Amino acid sequence: MTKISGRIEKSFLNIVTAIFGQMFSFILSFVIRTVFIKTLGDSYLGLNGLFSNLLSVLNLTELGFGTAIVIELYRTVERNDNEKTNQYLQFYKKAYYIIGLSILVIGLVIIPFLHYFINDIESVKMINYKLIFIFYLINTTFSYFFFAYRISIIIANQAEYKIRVITYIFKTIEMTLQIIFLLLYKNIYFYLIIPIILGCICELIKGIFIGKWYPYIKIKPQSRLSKQELRVTFRNIFSVALYKISGVIMTSSNNILISSFISIIVTGLYSNYVILVASIDTILYKVFSAFTASIGNLNITAEKDINKKYQIFKTISFMNFWVYGFCSACFIVLFHPFIKIWLNENYLLNQFTEYIIVFNFLIAGLQETVATHRAAYGLFYKGRYRPIFSIIINVVSSIVFVRILPAEFGIVGILLGSILSNLAVSWWFDAYIVHKYAFKRSPKSFYVTFWWRVLYVSVNCLTLKWICWYVSISPEWNVIISLLICVIMYNGIFILCFHRKDEFQYLWKSGSYLISRRKTAKYS
Repeated sequence: MTKISGRIEKSFLNIVTAIFGQMFSFILSFVIRTVFIKTLGDSYLGLNGLFSNLLSVLNLTELGFGTAIVIELYRTVERNDNEKTNQYLQFYKKAYYIIGLSILVIGLVIIPFLHYFINDIESVKMINYKLIFIFYLINTTFSYFFFAYRISIIIANQAEYKIRVITYIFKTIEMTLQIIFLLLYKNIYFYLIIPIILGCICELIKGIFIGKWYPYIKIKPQSRLSKQELRVTFRNIFSVALYKISGVIMTSSNNILISSFISIIVTGLYSNYVILVASIDTILYKVFSAFTASIGNLNITAEKDINKKYQIFKTISFMNFWVYGFCSACFIVLFHPFIKIWLNENYLLNQFTEYIIVFNFLIAGLQETVATHRAAYGLFYKGRYRPIFSIIINVVSSIVFVRILPAEFGIVGILLGSILSNLAVSWWFDAYIVHKYAFKRSPKSFYVTFWWRVLYVSVNCLTLKWICWYVSISPEWNVIISLLICVIMYNGIFILCFHRKDEFQYLWKSGSYLISRRKTAKYS
């Protein structure tokens, strides 16, 4: 198997396992969400959204160690330098122990101040929300004390598909038990204890399997990383940390701000939309991040072939445009009727808020290819100060907007802060860094293409929304027919418009190649 076909094959396996596993997890998560709302109510729903995002912020303590180590492992794995690989893994292992303890301590310190994050504290006065937070905290920190650091060797070897099966098996058992215990006992503590127990077992089993697949990682290295290597690694960690802080604040601060400035109940309503968007976004993230290791490997094996690298970038970006555009159209059309059927009309946000949620999803999604290449090429240090400006603009503008807009558009104000921060800093600067240092060319064509794609998707979304507005049979059939309209019309028009482009042809040929390989393997 050539290196090129090997990269395609591994990327394909990573994508397939990510899609099917995440879709199955999404279905179970959706069922759990429904049972959670019906058995525990809006206040617990709001606390769930708030605490999940608070702990996402606490996870900033990880500060990008994983990403920085994987960047180095791309080189050591490609060169079969097992000794150096083990040196990085041992460093990572010690760092994770310290990180886990730090998150635990910071989380315990926060407990007396939790009430400051809940604007309508009276709505949870009968709930022991501090004990609930402790369970969430334990669930966040336990993995740091097992074999989580070993996952980096799987990523560097472009073999995440090997470990996902184990993850999804345990996730299925976990979610099934959560549903059963919620229905039987209507008790949040069982709901929180189950993932802690099963999560510990899952991490242990994954660590053992990784040790069997790559036995050399169990051998203690003869020496430690040199001062120069540590200096480079810590420089990368510092740079990645700034990006990670920015990313977490951009995605996790919304629920915290809604709870702090609006109400815990509205946090719960918004989180229903977030779980739908986040589930799809997670699937897409796993799909496109599946290319990261292959791109990192390509950067090393074809270091001087810039045109080849750029062609891969354009192809993945085109695929990104297709998929995120289609998902945006589905959200625009289906949000309102789906939430209404799933829960009831009391859980609906106004349609303008729905549009802003989708627009925020779209502009972030269309930048995913840039983010993937930035990570694969290790370009965090080049743009290390960009995240600081993103954070400042995001937090300040969100607070200003939520203060000046009418109460019913409070969520819109917070989302506008995220959008403004993204467009004012991230989208143009990250593209500039990637084009300058990875491809040695101007990013102007990317800027023009980006906004043309935003316009194309927006027009298609509104057109499909208008067409589906005339569908009127029954609520359930309206959702099904509207989904079919989105699938057929959006993708049909897209293929009709872009089937002659080089990027489309490359995707078609790659898909045909993989199918032919599978058929050959099956009948050989």
